[in-house]
Amino acid sequence: MADKFRVFIVHGTNHRILEEVDSYIKNDLGLDSIILQNEPAAGRTIIEKFENYADSVKYAIVILSDDDFGLPRKDSEIGFIKQMSDHFKWLSTYLPLSANTIHINPENRQQLKDYRQFSDLLSNIRYRGRQNVILEMGYFMGKLGRLNLAILYTPDVELPSDMQGFNYILYDAEGDWKQKIAKEILHKTTH
Repeated sequence: MADKFRVFIVHGTNHRILEEVDSYIKNDLGLDSIILQNEPAAGRTIIEKFENYADSVKYAIVILSDDDFGLPRKDSEIGFIKQMSDHFKWLSTYLPLSANTIHINPENRQQLKDYRQFSDLLSNIRYRGRQNVILEMGYFMGKLGRLNLAILYTPDVELPSDMQGFNYILYDAEGDWKQKIAKEILHKTTH
């Protein structure tokens, strides 16, 4: 009896995309999926549980969604970030949560300088996938090989560096990603 073709779905906090991918794998492609949080732990630690279920699949889909954000670490920025954390209270007086603009007295040069520096810092922020997603992506790269791994990413997310040659598929609301995922997985199920 041949092993059932199962797909492991790695995900962050975007449960809407997770449910859409899972439904597509099960209902449209007729395959079994593994979502770690839905599986019993059976007394195992999270890594033991992960390794056990990872051993049972032939393909993985990594949903790399914009769950977190980060920016390059530069010594000059670290001190400024700490300084600006004290200024968030100050900034909120100039930028109410519903506002689109900040009102700064142009004669207060320090406020203007702080705001410009903060604005420059914010422009370097990049959306990133959760750390567990990056870790599990690397695990499956080693375990299954990059040809048995699809990375479904949201438009604004920063892709990991030094990982060219992977099967990156852009998640889009129109659903074009489904055809690309199906093509890859169905090719694997027939070979």
